[in-house]
Formats: sequence, structure tokens, C-alpha cells
Amino acid sequence: MPVLPGAPATFRASLVAADTLEPLAGRPVDLQQFDPGIGTFRPISSMTTGGDGTASASLTLPEAPGRYRFRAAFRGAPDFKADSSPEVAVEIKAP
Repeated sequence: MPVLPGAPATFRASLVAADTLEPLAGRPVDLQQFDPGIGTFRPISSMTTGGDGTASASLTLPEAPGRYRFRAAFRGAPDFKADSSPEVAVEIKAP
């Protein structure tokens, strides 16, 4: 999905129990961006799920053209294991 440098973006995530598919409310979820310098994803924003199990984070996309990778990650809890979403790639194109 090509977008312009510095464009606003909203990322949304949904967190459900794997066995029942019931929404998980009040749980922390991190929005992560892949950092090629360290070779892994790093948190860039923290969100908390609402009553319906969804969370969102708004941010300004990078100014430098290139391909950026994002994902949502749940750190886990005593009653649920950690998990992450498939990554989403955003292509920043110069105007």
C-alpha cells in the first residue's frame, strides 16, 4: 500500500481468546515496527483493548521513502500466552 511521507495512519488490532474467540478487554497490546538495524520488531506505541477486544493507535508515518513493516503484539498474561499479528507492510513513496 503506497502512501506519502509523513502521512497520518491508524493501526487497529483485535485480541480474542484462542479457544473461545471471546474478545479480551483491558489488555495491553504493542504496535511494533521492524528495525533493520537490530533485525527485530520494537515497540513504537502501546494500546489497551476496549470492551470489544479492539485497540487502535494513530501515528505519523516516517518521512523517508522505503518499505516499513508493522505488527501488533500481545505480551501475554498468566492466563494467555504471548502472540503477535501477521505483519503489515507500508510503502512510503516520495511525492
